[in-house]
Amino acid sequence: MKKGMIFLTLAMFLLAGCKSTDTPEKTEKAEAPAAPKVLEQDESSIATGKLLAEQYMAHYLLAIEKNDYKELKSVLPEKLSARDLRSHFTDQMKWIKEKLGTLKTSEFIGVFRKGALCEYAWKLTFEKEVDGKMTQIDLPYLVRIVRDGNGEVKILMVGFVVR
Repeated sequence: MKKGMIFLTLAMFLLAGCKSTDTPEKTEKAEAPAAPKVLEQDESSIATGKLLAEQYMAHYLLAIEKNDYKELKSVLPEKLSARDLRSHFTDQMKWIKEKLGTLKTSEFIGVFRKGALCEYAWKLTFEKEVDGKMTQIDLPYLVRIVRDGNGEVKILMVGFVVR
């Protein structure tokens, strides 16, 4: 047993010194594409982000109330596919109606700073009848804002926080 351990240890030391016969091109990892450059949020960009988030939420809440995608379309980021967003909006309105009920109130609850990101949070309160009783459901809704490498403040993503 002792001879086996000595042999195994010796073999490990010898193998550790071995060099691969692969060419450098085969062993080098491909560089990952560079992440988009973002800048730390400053007080001015946080204020700008809040205005942008409030504008988005005003239209989003109106879109929920009217069940009308057109109310939301004007404040959506330009790069998003309008067809996909319309479909997503329709699915979300169906989910809200079935699972949450009717939107009753919305309340801004604060901003969460995360370096280049800021999340502006609202509490949306819905009311739904369940087993003959009216039930309230509160859900947080986030508008995530980023300040890009050019200093432009823009919406990165939006949505409910659901578990």
